Amino acid sequence: MLDFTGKNGELDLRSYIEKESIKSIDLKFCDLLGSWRHVTVPADSMREDLFTRGVGVDGSSIPEFADVNKGDMSIIPDLGRGFIDDAFNGTTLSFICDVHHADDLSPHHADPRGVAKRAEELLRSLDIADEILFIPELEYYIFEQVDYFAGEEEAYWKIISSEGSPKYPDTAGDRWKIPEGRGYIVTPPFDAYMNMREQIVERLQSLGIGVKYHHHE
Repeated sequence: MLDFTGKNGELDLRSYIEKESIKSIDLKFCDLLGSWRHVTVPADSMREDLFTRGVGVDGSSIPEFADVNKGDMSIIPDLGRGFIDDAFNGTTLSFICDVHHADDLSPHHADPRGVAKRAEELLRSLDIADEILFIPELEYYIFEQVDYFAGEEEAYWKIISSEGSPKYPDTAGDRWKIPEGRGYIVTPPFDAYMNMREQIVERLQSLGIGVKYHHHE
């Protein structure tokens, strides 16, 4: 993570943008259902109050996030949580944001990041603990292709995977096939995506996100 808070000699934001030829500032926040949302600001048009008043978003357009009558939100970047985002073609500096009400900049009650902060403050105020750790378990599938069709007389879906079960020989190509229900913590060559997971771990660690371990599920 890149720290632009100005404390203890951390990076100067404007100097960094110029030095690294940053094209865009991307502002990310998480909705109540756990999905990332983002707004992108061209670096050339970055205004002075971006990091104090943030950027306006319509919270009522996000499921379960805000009512229409009080849907105007402002996402304010955390200057201590910046990173270069490889998902963009141009060099983009991303920040994780807190969600506030646009009128008075009070914290939004449904901001997951705000909920976590308040939970930590409550633990400290009650002398239960000094810190709280939120550790996600990330599980996902990797497919080469997904095919589907829905018509008047027939419908189907088909998953194409290098690790497909030998019960479906046309789904797995020429690689080693994992018997159905036998994939837990298998080794290569059955674990076809070991190297991809290594790359994911390296990227997470470069962002300051610790990884306990990874394995085939």
